[in-house]
Amino acid sequence: MHPDLFPEQEFDESAPICAPREPCGFYSFSGAARTGSPMTWVRSWCKCGSDHDCVYSTTDIRSRMFRHVCIRKSPLDFQEFSGFE
Repeated sequence: MHPDLFPEQEFDESAPICAPREPCGFYSFSGAARTGSPMTWVRSWCKCGSDHDCVYSTTDIRSRMFRHVCIRKSPLDFQEFSGFE
């Protein structure tokens, strides 16, 4: 899918940290395929900690949403891993 369909993820800075496997947000694709309209970011009541990213987990066809959960950030630095300086 084209990246322009996905708006920036936004979180409530005062929200509590999500528990493991708890959704940190959703992209709603209701009508996006038919109309070409961008998807809508629907934030959860919680947010990821600073050492986690909110990333795709599953697709809920019935609700027409891509579910996102918090995943620990990789400890590897891309430049170190790839050999670029």
